[in-house]
Amino acid sequence: MTLYTCQQARDGKFIVSKLDDEMNVDGYYTLTKTGPSMTCTCASHRPYCKHMDILKAMIQRNAVNTGTFYDLDNDVWYPPIGEGVL
Repeated sequence: MTLYTCQQARDGKFIVSKLDDEMNVDGYYTLTKTGPSMTCTCASHRPYCKHMDILKAMIQRNAVNTGTFYDLDNDVWYPPIGEGVL
């Protein structure tokens, strides 16, 4: 299972972090959102990537900057560490 979490930086960019099985950051992706369009640091040569789907889901669920975890492969949400089940 791969979990993702999302934070918004002071400059307005979003950072999607990918976590390994031990909850260590395995990678991160910086996304810029301008209106409906997005760009991702992983997709400089592609118009779309899964990190954009993750960001959309995080924004829809109001999960940015909350510590909520998202398992994209199984479409399962996990609460921040120390909180109950979502």
